[in-house]
Amino acid sequence: YGGEGYVIYTSHITGYNPTHQMSVEKLSPDFQSTLGKGQNSGFFGNSFVEAPTMFKYNGFYYAVFGECCCYCKSGSPVYYYRSTHPLGPYSNGVQLTDTTITAQQTNILPFISSKGKEFIWQGDRWQSAPDGIKGHDFTYFGLISFDNQGNPQKMSWQDQFTIDMP
Repeated sequence: YGGEGYVIYTSHITGYNPTHQMSVEKLSPDFQSTLGKGQNSGFFGNSFVEAPTMFKYNGFYYAVFGECCCYCKSGSPVYYYRSTHPLGPYSNGVQLTDTTITAQQTNILPFISSKGKEFIWQGDRWQSAPDGIKGHDFTYFGLISFDNQGNPQKMSWQDQFTIDMP
């Protein structure tokens, strides 16, 4: 955002209820700290959420995170919130993934294809490794598509997808 940096994080404050809430803060010019309460979105979205990531597409900032599930095999629903500025205000959450995707939000990978800027949603598929070792669990990759208004479309399981590189 104009050479500025922002960080999105899950806030887990002991003694504060509700817990596990999202917030975005502006970073200092050297990106070594935040500017604190004066440059903060405040809490937004549902509570008891984790695994946040942000991306910008067609003039909008998307904050994406899922419900807490602590390495659960079933995965958790993922929602996106949209704003014209990194600090908000953010729209009400819209569900991005359906129950066919048994993964927990981990990252969104931007890339350039022959179509322009695109995004791959990544999710951890906990307890999926045949040998039971957590470090061997699989990762889900799904292509995010957008409607004509720039809204991400709800994702269902994709066995495969094709990317045309420039």
